[in-house]
Amino acid sequence: MTAVSNKWTVVQHSGYGYTHKPGFEHAVETRAITTVGELKRVERSGGVVFDSYLLAEDFAEKANFPADYKGLYPQARGTFSSQMIDGLRIYKPIRAEPVG
Repeated sequence: MTAVSNKWTVVQHSGYGYTHKPGFEHAVETRAITTVGELKRVERSGGVVFDSYLLAEDFAEKANFPADYKGLYPQARGTFSSQMIDGLRIYKPIRAEPVG
């Protein structure tokens, strides 16, 4: 596969994806996109591609803790694809979440 550099996406948090901790079921985190195959998988599944780590991190933080949310655990409001990056489900944001 052809390598890709400086592309990022948001996936279901590893705290839930790897260890099923309930408080992280609706949380997201940033992951690097490392191949063209991963890039296409993110795009086909409705995920978001970012051109920098900082943009992806900023998006993940805002998705985890929406402005009107006052809870303790992250509460991203989108859904998760069955497609994965690094063993974690790709996040599909809701339209109201600003991207980039």
